[in-house]
Amino acid sequence: MKKFNEFDLGEKIVIISSIIGVISLFMPWVDMGFAKTSGFQQQGFIFLIFFIYPVYKILKGEKYNKIIGITLGILSIVLSIMYNKSKTVDFFGESANFSGTGMYIFIFSAIGFTIGNALVKGTIKKEELNKDFEEVKSYVKKAGDKIGEEVSKLKEEQTTKEEDKIEKDNLNENKQEKDNSDNTDE
Repeated sequence: MKKFNEFDLGEKIVIISSIIGVISLFMPWVDMGFAKTSGFQQQGFIFLIFFIYPVYKILKGEKYNKIIGITLGILSIVLSIMYNKSKTVDFFGESANFSGTGMYIFIFSAIGFTIGNALVKGTIKKEELNKDFEEVKSYVKKAGDKIGEEVSKLKEEQTTKEEDKIEKDNLNENKQEKDNSDNTDE
């Protein structure tokens, strides 16, 4: 494992940006004034999956494909901006974005991560590229599977809540009908 002072400028930027990205998870990603939630509570750690491959290769002292690193950085930027935009809601006829400072810091760390990947020195052979591509493909598949699991879990929870509400409403209606029929019998 290489020491930090042995890294080239691009590698240092990638590592520092990744650390800043992790720190941003402890900060508010959603801030509504009266309520705040951190990046961990918002499952922001999923965005760090894009950082794993380059950081792992840098820490191991191995060369990696800059194109894959840049692509992962761009994906991280685009998806985090999309996530940021999803926190915009209409509130009393006005549009309001409830993204917190942690979200913006993460976006800047993703930009730094991408720039750092572009500045990394060295080349990689075609055989290594194919191996790295397969590694990245498996990382992305795992990330997609994890996101799919989280979405399924959230949908299931929502469906259960809706079913419970419908059942409760039906019980209340039946009770009210029974009470009304008891009152008319008297």
